[in-house]
This record gives sequence, structure tokens and C-alpha cells, in this order.
Amino acid sequence: MAKIQSQGSWGLPAHSPKRTFSLSQVQNQVDLVKGDFALPVGLGRSYGDVGLNTGHTVVNSRDANHFLSFDRETGILKCQAGVTLAEIQRTFIPQGFALIATPGTAQVSVGGAIANDVHGKNHHRVSSFGAHLKEFTLLRTSGEVLVCSPSNNSEMFEATIGGLGLTGFILDATFTLKKVNSAHLIQDTIHFDNLAEFLRVSKDSESSHEYSVAWVDTSKRKFGRGFLMRANMADDGDFGMPPAKAIELPMLPFGVVNKYSNAILAGAYRLSNSRHNSETKVDYQKYFYPLDAIAYWNHAYGPKGFYQYQFVVPHESAEAAINEILKQVALSGNQSFLSVLKTLGGQKPAGLMSFTRPGVTVALEFQNRGIETLELFSRLDKILTEANGALNLSKDARMPKALFEQSYPRFQELEALRDPGISSGLSRRLMGF
Repeated sequence: MAKIQSQGSWGLPAHSPKRTFSLSQVQNQVDLVKGDFALPVGLGRSYGDVGLNTGHTVVNSRDANHFLSFDRETGILKCQAGVTLAEIQRTFIPQGFALIATPGTAQVSVGGAIANDVHGKNHHRVSSFGAHLKEFTLLRTSGEVLVCSPSNNSEMFEATIGGLGLTGFILDATFTLKKVNSAHLIQDTIHFDNLAEFLRVSKDSESSHEYSVAWVDTSKRKFGRGFLMRANMADDGDFGMPPAKAIELPMLPFGVVNKYSNAILAGAYRLSNSRHNSETKVDYQKYFYPLDAIAYWNHAYGPKGFYQYQFVVPHESAEAAINEILKQVALSGNQSFLSVLKTLGGQKPAGLMSFTRPGVTVALEFQNRGIETLELFSRLDKILTEANGALNLSKDARMPKALFEQSYPRFQELEALRDPGISSGLSRRLMGF
């Protein structure tokens, strides 16, 4: 069973809602949430305040966790919104089917995957999670129930994908799985010395490998170097599944991942991947969800939590902008150990507020060191603004409103369609309610 982050978010310290209901309770009696701002939540794995509703009502979807139908001929699955991506993978991969688009953790509910329009290491080929949706059922706080698809309630369909949970409560969803012939991937590791080399290697890999993701060094002397892990699903009929149990990390009074240990951790990680590996066989969890092997890995940052700064910049400005951002991080002395780099494809985003767009995305993580960290982000925001980039809302806890409006020019369309009875910490911070 997936673990639920009951209060707070994955990155921030605990915040307390006024009331919590289950999705089944609200589906049976929607009047429970009237007279207050409510917010649908899943497993609480968003890093910022998109899943927080401090002082108001939270509606948790995890009790709505049943598979409803599956067509083995088409790969079309219908399930309730509280089903997790981990449950889908562990149930259907042994049957020869897998998620088409999946993010870096499987501890995400289907409703959360839609609301944040998550993407994975193969965006350059298959776009995001929302691109594979057939339809979903949406409950509004008025009691209205809408079946949304590209041809039915299409405006609400587009607004809900990447709509941050603000359009209503997703009850169930229908989407397509792909056929696979293994629970494993064949992975290559290619090292690069700078960002220009990464861009070349990544581009060359797009036609030969479905999946591609890189780690990038943010240390003062070597920022910009790293290694690319590219992979394809194996075709060997080996459906042996990885262990389901994760090691649980306790909360310590101090963070073991901090500005002093980052260089040591980065050096050890780089050393462990120091050789070019040709056709290394790895199970799907190790490649797609490496951190899921550690339950509550966020505890490594300590009780004050952490920030993730995930951004995307257009291809034409990517090299210069990312180099300058990595330089600023290196000069700050507060490097990011978990630094992920990948390219995004040119497909039209599935949702009107989707983060994904053509370009290069980088995710950097920093222990929360208060004003020191926030001042670094302000410097990075200026570089990002000049490069016409965008920050990922599902990872954000402090984005300036001006950068939000530049990054998401269609936000007013969402405001016109959102449910007036739903609000979140993020929506109040960036949209007014």
C-alpha cells in the first residue's frame, strides 16, 4: 500500500487543514464541502503548496482505489482517481502492459497525475500523462457531474489536465496503457563534459532510445558535466518484479543532504556511474523510480524541508540559460545533489496549464536554508525570465506572480473554468483565491 503524506507537502513542513473528508464521502454527499474552500489531494507528493489547503477542507482520494475495467486488446484501463501509478505498474506489467508516460515517482494517484499533467523520461516521444487520457468523470462542488473527453466537455477536459485540482474532484479516469514484453529496460550510460555535449548526445539518442534522463554536476569546479542514462524496454519476456518494500528513512533533527554534504554525495554518485555501461539490464523501478526504494526520502533534508526548482527553457536559449543558472548555483555554495536534466518534445501540451513545452528541463533540489535559498532563487528567476522559461507549478512553493503569469499565459482561461468552491495554497498565492 502506498504511503500517504497526510499533512504538509513532500517538500514543506507540516500544514494542517481544517477538515479532511474522503472522496467517497464527498461523492455521496457533496454538501459536506459547501461553505468552505475544498481541495482534492492524493498522496501529498507535490513539493510545494499546490496540494496544501491550510485552514480549509481537504478531500483525500485514496479510498477510491479500485480498477473498474481493462481491455486487453486495446490496453484501455478505467480506474478510480485514488489508484496509484505504483499499483498500476505492479498489477499490469506482469500482464504485459505498462504506463505510457510516468514521472520520477510511482507514488502518485491517477487524479494527481492528471491534475499536474505529469511527464516522464520519454516526453520527447509520447508527451505527458494527459495525452493518453480518453475521458474522466469530474464532480463539481455544485453537485454537477461531468464526463469530460476531447469531444465532450472539451474545454473542461483541457482545463482539468494540468489544472492543479482546481476544476473539481476527479472520480475516475480512462486512459491507454502500452504493451511491453519485460519488466526491465536495457540502459546505456554516456558521460558528457559540458552542456553542449549533453545537448548533442541527447539529440542523437532520441531516435534510438525511448527513455532518456541525465544527472548534472552543480559543483563549483565541474558544473555542467554529468552522464546521460538512455534506455529502451527489454524484449526478453522477463517479468520478474522488483521488491515492493521500501527502506523507510526516519526524520532526523538535521538534514543529511545539505550544502556541506552535497559535494561528497555528488562525488560518490558520479563515481558509482563512472564507466560507460553498454546494455545494462535494470528493472523498471530502478530506472523510472530510483528514489521510491527509500520511503520518506524527503526526510534526508531535515525538518525544515526542501525546495525543488524545476524549470524549462526553449531549445534556442537552453545552453546559455542553463549554464548561467548552474554557474549561479555553483557560486552560491549551495549545490544540488539531486540534479536532473532532460529534453522535452515539441508536442502540443495536453492541458492549458501544462508545464511541458518544447525545450530542456532541469530539476534542482536544495535544503531549505531560509533567506539564503530564497535569494538564490530570485537570481535564478531573473535568468529564467530573460530566457522565456517556466517553473513547474507542481514543484513550486515561492514563484513570483509575474513569473507565473509569463510562464502560464492561459491562466485566465483556467480561472474562468475553475470550481468556485475549490482553492489551494498555490491558487491563493498566485491567482488571488
